[in-house]
Amino acid sequence: MTIDSDLFAALSADSGLTALIGSGSDCRLFPEEAEQTTAHPLVVYTRLSGNDEMHLKGPTGSVQSRYQFSCWGETFDSADAVATALRAALFAASGLVVTACDVYSGPVEAELKLYHRIVDISLWSAL
Repeated sequence: MTIDSDLFAALSADSGLTALIGSGSDCRLFPEEAEQTTAHPLVVYTRLSGNDEMHLKGPTGSVQSRYQFSCWGETFDSADAVATALRAALFAASGLVVTACDVYSGPVEAELKLYHRIVDISLWSAL
């Protein structure tokens, strides 16, 4: 397992989040990008950075990573509900330790009429 697969597994199994973005083969949680024709709301996430924790004898087996989640919805309330559920799922996930979490409004995609909430996190996980 990797931190990316652990993160996806934890989020795609959270009932509060999947109630909003679907589950199983209908889960609308995507690394890097989603198809433009995908239904909303949805979440796209990107790993911005990652560092192995080190001590004098080498790696400790833990990694610190920073992710950004873009929560998209057809209304502000739907994008905000997904961001709120995502934040709760992150804090509830076993094996992941969230050390920082910021939630803020992203730009409205005027041409597509989509609303955007951004969740930016820093977390620790065992390798």
